[in-house]
This record gives sequence, structure tokens and C-alpha cells, in this order.
Amino acid sequence: MSKLFVLNGSEKGMVYDLGEDLVYLGRAPDNHIQIKEKHVSRRHLKIVRKGEKYFIEDLRSTNGT
Repeated sequence: MSKLFVLNGSEKGMVYDLGEDLVYLGRAPDNHIQIKEKHVSRRHLKIVRKGEKYFIEDLRSTNGT
């Protein structure tokens, strides 16, 4: 299973499993992965798995991805 490793910020050291084909990341609690960081938008980005590859799409976040 693929994993997302947080390298900086208040969540540094956290590891998240990417077990779904579509994973939302953001500050709001309704995301698959919640990052409680002021520079992260409520719904910041999505991670999409297509076969063996992962794609990240910014969801018009204020600070970009």
C-alpha cells in the first residue's frame, strides 16, 4: 500500500495510507486526510490513483500545491 509522509509543519512525521482511489486532503475534518495547518485550505487537494500511478490535483487552494 502506498503512503503519504508529512515532512514539514505541525503534522511532521505523520504517515497516511493511500488506500482509496480518490483521497481528499485539507484542513476540514470531512477530508480523508486532515492537516491542521493554517496554510492548508479547507479542501486543498485530491490524490487520484490510476493503475500504479498517483496524480495530485490542486483544488484552487489559496496557497497552491
